[in-house]
Amino acid sequence: MRDNELAAMQAVTAVLTAVPLIGGLAGIVGGPALVAGDRGPVAASTDSEFRFLSAVWLSVAPLIWSTLPTAQYRPAVLRIVGAGIVLGGLGRVRSWRRLGRPQPMMAGAAGLELVGVPGLLIWHTRLVRQHQHDVSNRG
Repeated sequence: MRDNELAAMQAVTAVLTAVPLIGGLAGIVGGPALVAGDRGPVAASTDSEFRFLSAVWLSVAPLIWSTLPTAQYRPAVLRIVGAGIVLGGLGRVRSWRRLGRPQPMMAGAAGLELVGVPGLLIWHTRLVRQHQHDVSNRG
């Protein structure tokens, strides 16, 4: 495996993972009022759920970062977290279709979840397979 391509994938993943870290922290502190254009009052349960899910987003970053040093050996964690993010993006699309276009920040998040994450997972899978091929050819 080319070490420079693995390093590039790790760097891109590390940078992109700052998005859920920052968004999660901001959501815990600021609550639903952070969603641009949504300044009205929300039910206590909605506020509670928003802040809880923000904490889940926050936890994604260290989980993914912990896999990066050994990304070619432990693909399952990144794949599972990535699949969850893609499912979340599909949930956003369902909401969009049922309730109308969200604010640009949410539409951008859906794009990252439905295009960026799958692209990253495809890249990661190719590198893992290449690594496995290289290892099997050594022995």
